[in-house]
Amino acid sequence: EKGGVFMFVEIREWNEEDAFALHSLSKHPYLSKERLFRYFYPDTFLNAMSTIYFYQNADPKRFLYRAVIVDGNVAGFISAQVKNEHSAELSYWLGVKYWRKGIMSKAVSLLCKEAFDKLPVFCIYAMVDQKNIASQKVLEHNGFQKEKIEHLFIYRKYK
Repeated sequence: EKGGVFMFVEIREWNEEDAFALHSLSKHPYLSKERLFRYFYPDTFLNAMSTIYFYQNADPKRFLYRAVIVDGNVAGFISAQVKNEHSAELSYWLGVKYWRKGIMSKAVSLLCKEAFDKLPVFCIYAMVDQKNIASQKVLEHNGFQKEKIEHLFIYRKYK
């Protein structure tokens, strides 16, 4: 709850009906300028559909790709990907209009619980640019411990 307005935050698997929302979120000028999508860029509706198809068909023993849902609407993306025999990398982004509302803190909590339950890992880590204070706060709020590596911070959380 932020500013006296309650929002229902959940994470769930992606479905084809999410493609338009994913594409719409990706068209925000800030995201276009920063190119924040690492593997895919849903800058066209077709690319959004392809991205969702990839998420749906990823190996569930190695990847959790989830939509962040706020009050029934797609608001962003969150994932955990197994990187070695004991750890998974956490990645996430949130549509600009959803920033600074506590949404990603809740989504990270939900995904960490699911990842520790479903993936063969005992450590989840995230890499954050030193300038991304909001993301650092999300991770710290969820019990991640910070380590500094060059221009990044690595945050780790153990089962």
